Amino acid sequence: MFFTSSIYASELPFKKWGFETLNQIDKDLKFEQGLGYYEDSSREEVSFAWGNAILLLAKAQALKLDDSFKKEFDEQLKIIDEYFIVSDGIGGYNCLPVHKNTDVDRYYDDNAWIAMAFIDAYEASGNKKYLKKAKKTIDYSLSGVDKQNGGVFWRENWPEDDKKSKNTCSVAPTAFSCLKFYQITKQDKYFNEAKELMQWLDTTLKDEDGLYFDHITEDGRIGRRKWSYNSAMPVRCYIQLYKITEKESYLQKAAETADASIERWYEDNGELKCKAMFGFTLVEAWFELSEVTGNPKWKNKAFDVMRNVHENVMGPKGRYSNDWDDHNRRPVTSWQLLYPAAAARGYFSAAEYQNIQQEN
Repeated sequence: MFFTSSIYASELPFKKWGFETLNQIDKDLKFEQGLGYYEDSSREEVSFAWGNAILLLAKAQALKLDDSFKKEFDEQLKIIDEYFIVSDGIGGYNCLPVHKNTDVDRYYDDNAWIAMAFIDAYEASGNKKYLKKAKKTIDYSLSGVDKQNGGVFWRENWPEDDKKSKNTCSVAPTAFSCLKFYQITKQDKYFNEAKELMQWLDTTLKDEDGLYFDHITEDGRIGRRKWSYNSAMPVRCYIQLYKITEKESYLQKAAETADASIERWYEDNGELKCKAMFGFTLVEAWFELSEVTGNPKWKNKAFDVMRNVHENVMGPKGRYSNDWDDHNRRPVTSWQLLYPAAAARGYFSAAEYQNIQQEN
C-alpha cells in the first residue's frame, strides 16, 4: 500500500508539475495563430467551453501561487470571453465561441465553473474586474433556477426529443459560486439562493449512502449514475456553509459525503476510480475539509491522488488520459483539453495546500 504522508507530500513538486502541464497543453493544443485551443489531439475542432473553463480554473489557481502569471491568466480570459453572448436579455457563456451565425447553446454548469475561476482570480489579485465578471456569470447560472419546483436546469435550450433535467452538476457548482461570492460581498441574495439549492439537492438527489445522483427529469425520473464531482461539490458547499454559519451540522454533512466518496472512488495506491474532469473536484474537497477540521486523513489521500496522477496517469511524453486509475507506460496517443487541464488544477491545488501546511 502506498500512502502519501503529510511530510512526504511537502517534498513533492506539485507547483512545478502544474506549470509543466500547462506548457504541454500549449504545445499540443494551442492555436498556431490567434487565441484559442483545440478540443482534442486531432487539432480539428475548437474547444468547448467546459475544457476552457477547467483551464481557466487551473490558471486562476496558478495565479494564486505566482502573481507574475497574470498575463497568462488574462490571455485565457480573452479566450473564454469569445464564448460570451447576450441572448434573451442576459449574458452568459456559450458552449462554443460566438460568431455572427452562432447558435445559442448555453449550459448553466459551464457558467458556474467559469464564475468559480473568476472568484479565484479575484482572491489572487484583488482586481474587481474579476469579481464583476463573477457576478454576471453567477446571475446567468441563477437564471436557470426552476422557480416553481427548485433546482437548476442543466442547459438553457433543449432539443425537442430531450427531456429537460435538473442536474447535480448545475445545482452544486452554482450554489458554491454563490457562497464564495457571498463571502466576499455579503450580499444576502446569494447566500439564500445557495441554501435553497442545497436543500433542494439533498431532498431530491442525495442517496442514502451520502452520495448524489446525477439528475432528475421533468417527469420525476432520477438518473442514478454517480459521478465523483456530483458528490465533491456538495462537500465544498457544506464547508462554505460551515465557514459562514459555524453550524456543526454542515461540517457533519461534508464529512459524511467525503467519507462516502473515499469508499466509492479512492484506492489505497492513490488511484481515483473516476474521470479526470471530475476527479480534481474531489481532491479539492478533501483538501478543504482537512483544512477546516484539522484532520489530515482527507488531505493525505488528496496528495496521494495527485502523486499517482503524475506517476501513472501521465504518459512518458507528458500527456494525460481520462481515467485517474490508468497506468500509462506507453505514450498517450489521444487526449482532450479537459484531461491535462484537470490535472493542472489538481497540481496547483495540492501546491496551495502545501503552502498552508507549511504556514501551520
